[in-house]
Amino acid sequence: MAKGYMSGGRTKGKPNNVTADAKAACAAIVDDPAYRRNLASRARRGKLAPAVECMLWHYAKGKPTEDINIDVRPDAPAFALPAGCLGVSIR
Repeated sequence: MAKGYMSGGRTKGKPNNVTADAKAACAAIVDDPAYRRNLASRARRGKLAPAVECMLWHYAKGKPTEDINIDVRPDAPAFALPAGCLGVSIR
């Protein structure tokens, strides 16, 4: 087998069938009007399972993007150890 040669598995660019099926099933649940009525009722009663609700929405509609801001100060040292690090010495 030559280096860089793919000899099996999915062809490049083909979507994973299991992922597509899971997304379609979750979308069907989330888009169902009866589910949404039940969801609103459970939310008013405080009976939601947050992790499951979150997972269903992420599979159905996609996970929101997260913005990460890093403050880089040009005067800060590139590497600094906190005072009192045991077992670490810099020469």
